[in-house]
Amino acid sequence: MPSGGYEQYFPSDLYYADIYDATGGFSSWDDDGDGRYAEYNSPSDNDMAAVDIYPDVRMGRLPANTVAEVDIVIDKIIYYKEHNKMTNEIVQVGGDTFPGDAEGIYEGEYANEAVMDVLPGYTTTQLWASNGQLTKSNIAKGFNSMPDFVDFSGHGSPQSWATHAPDDEGTWLPPATTLSPYTGWLYIDFDVFMVSNSKKFPVVFHNACSNNKYSKAKQSLSWKVLSKNGGGGIAAFGASGIGYGSHGSSEVERLFGWMEVNTYDQIMTNKILGIVWENCITDYYNTFQSSIEDADYKTLLEYSMFADPTVTIQDGDNPSNAPPNRPLLNFLIELLDTFPLLSQLLHTILNI
Repeated sequence: MPSGGYEQYFPSDLYYADIYDATGGFSSWDDDGDGRYAEYNSPSDNDMAAVDIYPDVRMGRLPANTVAEVDIVIDKIIYYKEHNKMTNEIVQVGGDTFPGDAEGIYEGEYANEAVMDVLPGYTTTQLWASNGQLTKSNIAKGFNSMPDFVDFSGHGSPQSWATHAPDDEGTWLPPATTLSPYTGWLYIDFDVFMVSNSKKFPVVFHNACSNNKYSKAKQSLSWKVLSKNGGGGIAAFGASGIGYGSHGSSEVERLFGWMEVNTYDQIMTNKILGIVWENCITDYYNTFQSSIEDADYKTLLEYSMFADPTVTIQDGDNPSNAPPNRPLLNFLIELLDTFPLLSQLLHTILNI
């Protein structure tokens, strides 16, 4: 299911969840048996005709690269389940995703506003291109302000998120700084700008291309959100390939803008992340099935959740002690992961 010449294939977690077809048989996603899955190139070469789309399993992914990363994320999940305290606050990051649309709408900011329609009682910190607040340091401060959610809406790559200044396709935001001389919010900026929200981990949504494309980058932006030691998020929704959006007010009516708004709507309604992921896919397919196109299929297949699907987004005890922050130990584990025998010995001695 290629996106022009930019991307020929991408990973899909829905493949592992959509086990059965509409008749109860095994759904191979390769109906013509040519070793190419979920093809949607022409009526004569269309695997999707035999795929029913509906998840049979509620699926989340933790694309860890090392034992140290596993330790960090598991500690955060355990802590979150015991000590998450809802603050009814959201940080929203957006700009003019598609400058020059006929309506003069800044699509990222427009999508952020649409999210607020499904979050009654919430207050928002808007880090927008139009209000001059879209900087790297402000994004870091946003994470550190203990919000329940952080909502990004713009453009992306496996390791970065960015957007345009109003009516200016040549300018990308957030701007480079002396600390981080790269335009855009990069995975390394979590460290450079000292994201240290150790007692409160938000759910993050990336409406952008490829932020969940773990097959392209071992440290994708969304994985950095989860695996950040002493901060970051508890879940990261995003696209595992090139994501599609629409110009103007159509941004939230279909494709990934629809997913952005409805993910938050589902969180408010169903709380459990695995149900949120399942229902967004099911509801999208049911809503647009009669007019479905390749862009819709791609949206459904690349909608990805880095999270424990059993995590519930609900009020808990006040934050207490932060989860363990073991940089030296984690560094040693990460180093020794490259030497299996030494790593096995360390794990045995320390019982970790």
